[in-house]
Amino acid sequence: DPSSALAPCASSATKSTLLSNRAQARAQLRDPKGAAGDCTLALKLDPTNQKALVRRGIALEELGKLQEALVDLEAARKLNLLPPSLAKVVASARTRVAAAAVRDRALLAASKDHETLVNRDQTLRLHLAAPPPTRVRANEPFSFALNVANEFG
Repeated sequence: DPSSALAPCASSATKSTLLSNRAQARAQLRDPKGAAGDCTLALKLDPTNQKALVRRGIALEELGKLQEALVDLEAARKLNLLPPSLAKVVASARTRVAAAAVRDRALLAASKDHETLVNRDQTLRLHLAAPPPTRVRANEPFSFALNVANEFG
């Protein structure tokens, strides 16, 4: 348990606060992944840690994990925890999620025989060269050909 080294004799609430504070320090050092991880640990220890909820939402937004960020930020907004300055972050995340959904739907509608995965400015198209087998026995290996196209735009 990574939080056990923080304060061996401290309560879960204290450890949660320490992790939330470390998350803020990581955020200031431009480490949103570390900040989000610390906030997740903090929330496991104390699900009522409001600062951890807000900080994780901000970190996830910086990582481009907009759906997850929106969950945290909307929960914080409903609890009236978001300062007015963060209302723009929530609005921006909402707009970006909506735009990504529209773009994804358009890409998938345009493609008939392959899947499209989109991550920010990169599109990964997967195309099966032949249909995969319809039935395979458990623990029986099978093979198929896969073509991958990587597009940046």
